[in-house]
Amino acid sequence: MRLEATPRYSPSHATRFHHFSGTTYTTLGTGKHVLVPPNRVLEPVEATNGMLAAGLNTALLFAILSSMARKHADYDDFFR
Repeated sequence: MRLEATPRYSPSHATRFHHFSGTTYTTLGTGKHVLVPPNRVLEPVEATNGMLAAGLNTALLFAILSSMARKHADYDDFFR
């Protein structure tokens, strides 16, 4: 299936674009959708953005949980 920019906008186009964007952003990349050549550059950019967002969110969550654990009274006893 090729996703092309068409002059008409319909809900089916929006559904396909959201599905493509979701699979690319989460780096699943099913291969069902292929962009036309001028827009093909956006695909790896969106996938890289999704990978960076996932990595940053994981690092932020780990930092918050580590900070909370250090403040807990049993933190030192836990590692003994």
